[in-house]
Amino acid sequence: MKYSSYIINKFILYGLAMLALGAFFVLNFYVPFYADDYCRTKESFDLYQITSDATSDYFNWTGRWPVMFLNRVFFSFGAAGIWLLGLFNSLVLFYITRQLIFYAGVNQKYFAQIIFVSVFIFLWWFVPDVFGEVVLWKTGQIQYFWIFAIFLFCIRSTIEQAIFKIKNKDGYLFYLRILACFAGGMWLEHVSVAIVVCWFLLLFFEWLNNRHTVNRSSWILLSVWIVGAAILVFAPGNYVRGEVLGEHFSLTEKLTGITFAFIDKLDKKVLFVYLVFLVAPALLGLKIDRQKLKLSAFFFFISITIAIALLGAPNMMFFGRISAPSEMFIVLSCMCLFPVNLFEMENLSRTNHFVRIGLGILATAFIILLSVDYKNTLSIYMNVSQQSQTRATIIKEAIANEVEVVELPPLYFHAQQSVQNYLKALKAQNQLKALKAHKDHLLAKVQKAAKAGNQEDVDQIEEKIRNIVDPRIRKEQKKVAHWNKKALNTANGDVNTGRLFARDITGDPAKWQNTCFSSANHISRVKLKR
Repeated sequence: MKYSSYIINKFILYGLAMLALGAFFVLNFYVPFYADDYCRTKESFDLYQITSDATSDYFNWTGRWPVMFLNRVFFSFGAAGIWLLGLFNSLVLFYITRQLIFYAGVNQKYFAQIIFVSVFIFLWWFVPDVFGEVVLWKTGQIQYFWIFAIFLFCIRSTIEQAIFKIKNKDGYLFYLRILACFAGGMWLEHVSVAIVVCWFLLLFFEWLNNRHTVNRSSWILLSVWIVGAAILVFAPGNYVRGEVLGEHFSLTEKLTGITFAFIDKLDKKVLFVYLVFLVAPALLGLKIDRQKLKLSAFFFFISITIAIALLGAPNMMFFGRISAPSEMFIVLSCMCLFPVNLFEMENLSRTNHFVRIGLGILATAFIILLSVDYKNTLSIYMNVSQQSQTRATIIKEAIANEVEVVELPPLYFHAQQSVQNYLKALKAQNQLKALKAHKDHLLAKVQKAAKAGNQEDVDQIEEKIRNIVDPRIRKEQKKVAHWNKKALNTANGDVNTGRLFARDITGDPAKWQNTCFSSANHISRVKLKR
């Protein structure tokens, strides 16, 4: 019976993993090209030209040489490159999940892994405010998502030695980690700098606590990462980009803006999730391993350091995009606190048995919610992808007819999300009407009581209007305005929220995005039919 349960749990886990990776791959396929994607598109694979373009970017636009290089490599193989990019993105998710399973200590417990994977994918999908922009956007996923896999690969041996006290020999993996550290250091400015600070502090405190001895390989890997980060931060292109993007802020202005923006992003969702993972084991009477608590604190500290590193940015454009890694590191921190003790054989008390059943029900609910939201997101992207194909047909016909200026329809989001937001606005409007009718009824009672000379009733009713009804009316008015705006935004093709990432990349023919779009499609100029 025990062996049969083991096989069933193993089968469910592998099925869940394959389903998640397959669903993610399909979603990647349907997300169309946007903005920077067109600027990295190449006619064919030409290693010399790709290297030359990435080097030119280093001196004239951005120091993220490995990112620019990989973008152009994938975008030079046409449809096959997009399929390959989706496959790699799914493998990155698989690798991150696998590493977290090791850190959480659920390696050989298949039922625990089912719960763990369900919770992780749920948080990873819902917590970041701009998931679509950093994980689904083809250029964005390489910059903002792959850095996690690189970092976890590079620091694996350091974490094993400094936190879990596991002595191991990397062998050939050490040389691969050196290459990965050099590339990772050049990946993303604020994340690279934050990792340098936190990695150094981890080794420094380990050096103090371990009688001034730390494995030499960890210092070597950190040094290589620092070299890569220095090459990235001092790239001439970064300063060119800073001037082009314009709107510079003083340190005080950036500190104030980033602090409030970061608090606004984290206080409602991410920190709440973190506190739940931190407090729940204590409420259940479970002891969190000191090593896992230390690792969780390490990831959490990286998250905070990333936010602080944003002070070095020339401006606060794209704050949602560049702060998303901070949110994702908090998700990693949460998963290190996973209550694996519930699944130990010696902890099979009646209470823990019911808690495990509850966790199973919770994981099932997570999967159902995730599936519903995934379906909605996929349907929207499929609709946008179909509109992109319509655009491609128009462009193809224009080229055949030698039309120089091509008129294209703007991208619209069909309207499942727009309708949902509209229905929420309608619900708020109905509630507002009911409250106003209630207020009119109370005012009529005031007049009636005043005529009858009953001043006490007049005062009570007016106080009720002032303290209860009027505040609720103002609240519903704000709701109506909010959901009307959301409904409009999701209908007009200018969405940049949550799991959706879309911009009308040909909105202004004078913008550089339009130049990239026209060049990638072999046409002179584009204008939109409005």
